Amino acid sequence: MFSVILFMGLTTLLYARVPQLINAGQLSFANSGAAAAQQETQCTGQVGTGLWSTEAVDLCTSMKGTAPTDTRNLLIRSPDHKKVIHVVGEEWWLEIGDSKFSLGAKASYLQYPAELSWAPSSNAFYITWGDGNIAGFVTELYRVEDKIVRRLPDVNPALQEDFNRNHKCVFYNHGKDVGDDPNVAGLKWVNDSSQLILVAEVPPEGICEQAGYFGGYLVSASDGRILKRFSPLDLEKAWGTVFGDRLRGDFEGLTSKEKTMVP
Repeated sequence: MFSVILFMGLTTLLYARVPQLINAGQLSFANSGAAAAQQETQCTGQVGTGLWSTEAVDLCTSMKGTAPTDTRNLLIRSPDHKKVIHVVGEEWWLEIGDSKFSLGAKASYLQYPAELSWAPSSNAFYITWGDGNIAGFVTELYRVEDKIVRRLPDVNPALQEDFNRNHKCVFYNHGKDVGDDPNVAGLKWVNDSSQLILVAEVPPEGICEQAGYFGGYLVSASDGRILKRFSPLDLEKAWGTVFGDRLRGDFEGLTSKEKTMVP
C-alpha cells in the first residue's frame, strides 16, 4: 500500500526537477494489468504498485510515453518517515534529513522495469529490476544502519543455482546452452524484516520448456541463506494478496501439477 503526491510542472524540464513523493503504507493503486503489457522503454503514465509485488513501488515516471529514466524523479519514503530513497534518472541514493548517502553511480545504477519495497522496520529495502520485461530480473537487498546504506549479500546466484536444478530454461544453439537464467524478484518482507520471500521464475518465453513456472524462497536477509522453499500454490495461499500482475498471470497459466511443484 502506497501513497503518492504528484507535483506536475508546466514543461518537461520543470517536471524533471520536481520529485514525486511516495509514502510507504498509506494509499493504494488499482492493479489494472497495464504493467505486464507495457513496452520495455515506456511507463504506464502513473506511479503504482510493482509488477511482481503489490507491496513494492513501481519506479516509473508519471509522464506517459516517455523513457522511464529520462524524467524519473521519485522520493520513496520509509514507513517511519525518517528516510527517503531518491531515484533520479538512472541513479538512486538514500536521504536522511539533509544528508545524502550514495553507493556511487556504478553501484546505484538503475534501469527500468524496477520496483522498490521498504521493510516495515524501515531499516532495510530491496530493489527488483531487469533490463527488459521478459528475462534478466534480479533483486538487491540493502540495510540502513547508523545513517549508512550498505548492500547485503547477493541472493541471486544461490537462488538461481537452486532453481536451475529442476527448472532451468535450456535452449541449445550450435551445441551451446544459451537459455536465460531464472528471474529473481522480491515478494514480501516477513518475520520482523529479518527475512524476505523471494520468487524465482522461468522466463515466460517460448524457448523455455517450463515458461512462466515460479517457486518461492524464504531467505535470510543478513546472509542470503535459503531457509525454506514454496510451491506456487503455497505462495498463493499465504501471500496471494500481494501477487503483482506478473505472478498473478503466471499462476493462472500453470497446470494443477505445476502449481504444487516445489522448486
